[in-house]
Amino acid sequence: MSGTPYSYIVTAQKPTAVNYSMVCNFTGSDDEESQDLIVFKGNCIEVFNLKNDKLQVFESLPLTGMVRSTGYYRPHAQKRDVLLVLTEGEYYCVLSYDTTLKKIVSKAIGNVKDKVLREIETGQKVVIDPDDRLVGMLLYDGQLKVIPIEANGLRDPFNLSLDETKIIDLKFLYGCMRPTLCMLFEDTKRQRFIRTLTIDTRELEFIPGPWSQQAVDCGANMIIPVPLPLGGVIVIASTTLSYYAGTSEMVYCVEVQYTQTLCFARINREGTRYLLGDCRGVLIVLVLTVDVQQPGKVSGIIIDYLGVTSAPETISYLGDGFVFIGSVFGDNQLIKLLDEKNDQGSSFEVVEVFPNIGPIVDMCLVESNRGGQGQLVTCSGAYKDGSLRIVRNGIGLHEQASLDVSGIKGIWSIRASSSSLFDKFLIQSFIGESRILAMEADELSEIEMEGFEGLLSSLFCGNMLHDSFVQVTDRSVRLIDTVTFALLSEFVPERPITVASGDVHTIVIACSGCEVISLNVDPASRAIKKAASIVLDHDVACVSLGMLPSLPTGKMEVEGAESAVAWPVVALGMWTDNSIRLHELSSLHEVSRTSITGETQARDVLIVELESKYYLMVGLGDGHLLTYQMLSNPMIRVDDATHEAPTASMEVTLTDKRLCALGNLPVTFSFFRNSGEMCVLAACDRPTIIYSRNQKILFSVLNTSKSTKINGMTPFHAENFPDCLALTSESCLLIGNIEDIQKLHIQSIPLGEEPRRIAHSSKSSLYAVVTSKTVMTNGIEETMCRVLFLDDSSMELISSYDLELLETGFACTTVEFAADPLSSSASTSKEYFAISTGYIVNDEPDADRGRVLLFEVSSPVRKVDLAVERDFKAAVYSLAAVGGRLAAGVGSKVQVLNLRVMDDISQATYSSRPE
Repeated sequence: MSGTPYSYIVTAQKPTAVNYSMVCNFTGSDDEESQDLIVFKGNCIEVFNLKNDKLQVFESLPLTGMVRSTGYYRPHAQKRDVLLVLTEGEYYCVLSYDTTLKKIVSKAIGNVKDKVLREIETGQKVVIDPDDRLVGMLLYDGQLKVIPIEANGLRDPFNLSLDETKIIDLKFLYGCMRPTLCMLFEDTKRQRFIRTLTIDTRELEFIPGPWSQQAVDCGANMIIPVPLPLGGVIVIASTTLSYYAGTSEMVYCVEVQYTQTLCFARINREGTRYLLGDCRGVLIVLVLTVDVQQPGKVSGIIIDYLGVTSAPETISYLGDGFVFIGSVFGDNQLIKLLDEKNDQGSSFEVVEVFPNIGPIVDMCLVESNRGGQGQLVTCSGAYKDGSLRIVRNGIGLHEQASLDVSGIKGIWSIRASSSSLFDKFLIQSFIGESRILAMEADELSEIEMEGFEGLLSSLFCGNMLHDSFVQVTDRSVRLIDTVTFALLSEFVPERPITVASGDVHTIVIACSGCEVISLNVDPASRAIKKAASIVLDHDVACVSLGMLPSLPTGKMEVEGAESAVAWPVVALGMWTDNSIRLHELSSLHEVSRTSITGETQARDVLIVELESKYYLMVGLGDGHLLTYQMLSNPMIRVDDATHEAPTASMEVTLTDKRLCALGNLPVTFSFFRNSGEMCVLAACDRPTIIYSRNQKILFSVLNTSKSTKINGMTPFHAENFPDCLALTSESCLLIGNIEDIQKLHIQSIPLGEEPRRIAHSSKSSLYAVVTSKTVMTNGIEETMCRVLFLDDSSMELISSYDLELLETGFACTTVEFAADPLSSSASTSKEYFAISTGYIVNDEPDADRGRVLLFEVSSPVRKVDLAVERDFKAAVYSLAAVGGRLAAGVGSKVQVLNLRVMDDISQATYSSRPE
């Protein structure tokens, strides 16, 4: 089997569409007031905590099956809730949080499948008695599965027969001596009613409930049980909101604009305030007013429109005005209710947005112009939440500012003092000069410093202790005061400096002539002092200063030797012998050497700690990256030449060698922290962020829009740009902060209408997107379809084409015809956008008409015109470019179409006859 290719499937993105959510005390301690947000996404459960006005993931758990319905209850004599989850295949499980193991565990599992019954068409439901006495499962027509809840767990389920077959909704009522259901159903005459049934757990049967059967609005689709002392239910219909208290007639009813309410959330324990969300994303609050003289009686219904959110599938009230909006068709949101309306006319503000890329109805794979990295463009969402999602493998950069500057070769950030919390200066190195940008009056402006050498290129700059910073040029090392900008000290070596590195304590420079020198700053005189030097056998190509752990205290039994928590080490990359050498910083004694196989030389080295592991990274000139894990062992070193006393030293071993390709151009390193986690940016034609997860090194491409190659980076934590990075390219300087470290970067392009099909043309650099939008015309909903042409770089709208009334777009592709009569050159062929449609009438089962449209893009103005169209006597459901022709699925047949000029007409048209 050697040499046989293997394929495997891996999940690149976990489910993002939220199907269910609830608020309960799931992971809290014995505090009954503790609240967790439980979110169900497909086959995944996520537990969130609200902290500092943000939702933070506390725990997540994948399930072996898609969630069909869910609920929660509190077992007897316990203070934490448990989850009951029904999955596909009619399996159910009871989940709880183990505070000792710190994870979600399964308390019970079972299967309630019945092979002889027909599954209910309105969707399976799980309902739980408010007094935690039993669980009801509506799975099949005419049957209710009942599972009693006892102190030691769940009892065996039993079935109860229902006379009603089309049940719209089902809920348990509050405050009943026995578990009582309120059922909303539709009869054979399409009239809808509510009815109550009480469950007798001894006789295992239904008995008539406390309410008689009552007719409700024919558009009713949801019931909301109201807790005591009010009791009763609220019936939600398409045009009315009604309250029933168990009497023969409704108590109160208000009319609303025609809509379909999808979900609700109760705001207060008394059950007088509710949030309702409809299919358009309109969020309203419903208030039951209470009679002052009779506190247990409802005196009216008040509704207030709060604003528009994503079309909600579920709503959960978290307390303190925070509401979670879970959506299937749009992004999930965390909003906060306001006391007054804001400038946009909404009574809430969006605090957080959680992207949702589903549902995906079409997509195309596009080769990006950024280093050949592919990206996936999806048609996501529906209705007003429709959007295009650009999915890339990497991390996004939120650009805060940019400056058009060309030729930057290096960049460093400097703080104004040792005690300052923010960076103030950006030093840029060019060929033959250096410049300083300073944050002044909320702007970056160029300044001059007295002690700074601006007429030479800088090799390294960095803050030192005692309010100073160092500038290294090819001539000298200069120590400059960050307050007065005066030159404090200067070290001039005998030979030109080629490379340098340092930290707040030490600078290491390499000079021509194979000499390496380490320098320190005397704190008393604030002068640069030479600490050690060594002459090697080859010149140094790159240098990096790092720390390794030393021997623990009490383990080194050498007179005069002291234990330390870190051991400074210098990594050197050599030019001639292509080796990587490690030297102690104090004496520059060599402790390790390894050779790089191959002809490519090292262009940069870096010693870095990732998750308590130390790594040596080597950037090669051909875009490859070498990584080693560094293991240090303390030892006693004796100098045979001088016969001095033994000194404490260390031996470094390089293990776990890994080689990977990042790009095609030389790799250079810089490091930064993201949310307290150390990360490394490998700059090349495909800039990559390197980080560690679970003791494994991972790579994510950094996606930027300004340049294809990043030359360098430095952390820039300025007061106006907190937690940002300053990145340089060949043409500009970018300042921005990166998104959370992740494998996928998803960019959203809102359309405000539903995208259905998409195609990309590499020749014209355009996307063609077929969309549909539902509009209200004279109180009647109509669906309008059109074709959008978007620029593939900026995603700006270039042109649009409206389809005819009742015409729906079914397919979209690009095609180049082998024999193109419309092409101006015989050697080159045009690339067309082909759109297929069909005319859909509600009363007709099949479309009796369709079209195929060809669009051409004129250059250089990039004007999109309809070139050719052809009618068919059936809908054209699919298109594909095959061998220089266009294959179309017309009705139940497949036709192959050519493009040619007919003899009897002057315009080009299609022909299904072979050439």
